[in-house]
Amino acid sequence: MPKRAPQLGDVFEVRGAHAGLAGRVVSTSAIVGPTHGCMLVYIYSDASRPSRDALLVAPMMTTRAPWSRGYFVYARSEPLLPGQYFEKHSFRDARGVLYDEEARPLEEKIEPVGEWKLWEVEAIEEAIRGALGGPTPVARGSARGESRQGAKTPRRK
Repeated sequence: MPKRAPQLGDVFEVRGAHAGLAGRVVSTSAIVGPTHGCMLVYIYSDASRPSRDALLVAPMMTTRAPWSRGYFVYARSEPLLPGQYFEKHSFRDARGVLYDEEARPLEEKIEPVGEWKLWEVEAIEEAIRGALGGPTPVARGSARGESRQGAKTPRRK
């Protein structure tokens, strides 16, 4: 089957270490910084009962990369009906500023608040792993003194 571009309403399966999870494309026109045409996706905590009120992680904006790399796999397309998605989303950037999915500044947050960034495949995997209670890698030299594998490293005095 030839690869197809993600489309509004597409339901996809998450592959790899998190097989069994499902998600949905709720927008194909999100904007992050200068990047237009981003996919706004939900990852559900229960693939058998997908609900906007039971997301595993906050909404994420990404490119086609998760599909191109086989991490997200198209399952089917369904009409996206009112009540299946949030009409507005909010995302917080690294400085704490809030934006909606079209890069417009917001005065107040709208729950659930996601991160205003383009999520790469590895970052999506880490977010899911963390939400499921698994260890999440931490950069070396972090304030918590942990290595990328999460093991404690001695601090220098």
